[in-house]
Amino acid sequence: MKKTVRNLSIAATLFLSCMFSTAFGQAPQKIGYQGVIRNTSNALITNTTVGMQISILDGATPVYVETQTLTTDINGLVTMQIGAGTPVSGTMAAITWGTGLYSIKTETDPLGGTAYTITSTGLLSSVPYALFAANSAVGPAGPAGADGAVGPAGPVGPAGADGAVGPQGPAGVLSVNCLECHDHNSATSGSALGNSVASAQYSIEFSKHAEGAELAAGEGFSTGCAGCHSNEGFHSVVDAAVVPSYTYSATSGTFTYAYAASAAASSGMQDIPGKISCFTCHKGAASDSMHLYTVAPVPMALYPAVTSGTPPALWVPKTINAAQDGGSSNLCIKCHQPRPLATNTLGTLPNKNNGFSVDYYDLAANPTQIYYDSTVGNAYPNKYIPSTSSPFHYGPAGAIFSGQGGVQFGYTATMSQVSAHAVDATCKSCHMAAPTEFVGGHSFAVAMYDTSAGGTSYSKIINYKGCNVAGCHSTPMANANATLVAFKAEINAKLDSLYRMLQRNNVSLLKKDNDYTTNKRYFATTTSGYNGSFNIYNTSGVNLTGQFRNIAPGGTWTPAQIATNNALPKFPSLTKGEMGAYFNFVLAVKDYSCGMHNPEYVRALLRCSIQELINEGKTYNSLVP
Repeated sequence: MKKTVRNLSIAATLFLSCMFSTAFGQAPQKIGYQGVIRNTSNALITNTTVGMQISILDGATPVYVETQTLTTDINGLVTMQIGAGTPVSGTMAAITWGTGLYSIKTETDPLGGTAYTITSTGLLSSVPYALFAANSAVGPAGPAGADGAVGPAGPVGPAGADGAVGPQGPAGVLSVNCLECHDHNSATSGSALGNSVASAQYSIEFSKHAEGAELAAGEGFSTGCAGCHSNEGFHSVVDAAVVPSYTYSATSGTFTYAYAASAAASSGMQDIPGKISCFTCHKGAASDSMHLYTVAPVPMALYPAVTSGTPPALWVPKTINAAQDGGSSNLCIKCHQPRPLATNTLGTLPNKNNGFSVDYYDLAANPTQIYYDSTVGNAYPNKYIPSTSSPFHYGPAGAIFSGQGGVQFGYTATMSQVSAHAVDATCKSCHMAAPTEFVGGHSFAVAMYDTSAGGTSYSKIINYKGCNVAGCHSTPMANANATLVAFKAEINAKLDSLYRMLQRNNVSLLKKDNDYTTNKRYFATTTSGYNGSFNIYNTSGVNLTGQFRNIAPGGTWTPAQIATNNALPKFPSLTKGEMGAYFNFVLAVKDYSCGMHNPEYVRALLRCSIQELINEGKTYNSLVP
């Protein structure tokens, strides 16, 4: 059954404050708590009554349990005082805060009752001082000693000469808890310190990182996915300096790709993997001062190293190093980069495909050779079988930003063109700019889309504050900025050209979907709603309207679906040049910025792809719908 309310985030939304009684000089047994509630579509649940049960655990043992009925505000926020609810068991006063390892467990009923369907547990990293003091034992007073006689004051001696300067001492260790300064008390909320962490804790709840929904789908328990989908998985691959690589097996005659978190941080976990949060990207020790977890150069997953076996002759692994600002963008690019597209392992030794990556170098070097032969179909030696699954996963942004990754045909446009964004700016320059509404800051978003109307109707807010800083653009960036409008029109025109050149018999080989509800990721990127997949029939989603035959139908297809598929025209043969142009098309679409991450590189990548197709005799076909 699907949950209608997402888990509350203890790490990002638990705020403790010490409260003192002026009447009796004793600490009220209460702890302040706030949490943001969302549904599975990441929409806030606002102005709604929810039921909650709150437990304070000593290890795994509940020492105090209470229930409360609360109402979310217009921002989906619930606010409570733990200790002010209806007790179920235990008392706050009996908790010995000075011993044990305490955590707070919340259970939530989104319908306002006591049928709790959502559970979240978070470690209580600091204890309010007043509560600690309230039940700390007071030691016995020792006997007073006798006062000694006061001696006479001696004369002041002459000043001595300055001594030599001593050696530099070791760096000190920060011994305070973050929340001692960065809290939400009225005394500090107006200060720069109070606002900075409060803003980060709040705005991260509006980020993709904070959703946690993808963990529920299993990525956090997968060794191959956890490295970018969970807190533990990311730390695992960084700590072990895992490098994307291919390893060859002479027994099977195939290469195996590896970039995986340890089992202890993924498939072998006994608890729910943590979502991407503050201390995924920041170091958490007191002495680390919130430094970034990694700023090291990033080996590209799209061009992996080869640990054994012989790679293709032209193969060279690649690394991204966005060195500006101390390498801060490398932290983002570690995950926001395209994944490799492996070939298949069809055939039997010695006539067998080996599963190595598509050789992007070979596509550019031998563009007129046939890469996919439709007369052979789903069999050896076809290394790649066209399907509805588009390549590169969801992360081309890092490759585009660094000016690497595309199939670099060498015609009229040089691929060495790099924009100022890739040289002078960083990911955080735009993605963490001062917020506009819910866009910017630790939401990491540059744009926010309102899709409540569904279909092709949507509105958006774009945060240009990162663009409009001193030294960037000569004229302020805005939706109507002439340079911006002209560039977006140019990129869309080049994508449209590739769409109409990669065609057979007036039907494009590429798919587009102009319904935002089914193409949420890429609809707003281009004016034509491309989604990066081939125009091939499939039984799921928008590909039910695919116009070419699927040569590898699923095993659960019905007879009617098989008959529909068989009635469609066969997907045609493709040259290596056409494959390379398709890959560049997908990189540009899935970059999700319409080329803004690196305008000159995207412009050159698409221009060279169009020129290659022209050289192969392909023309712009205006009859393609």
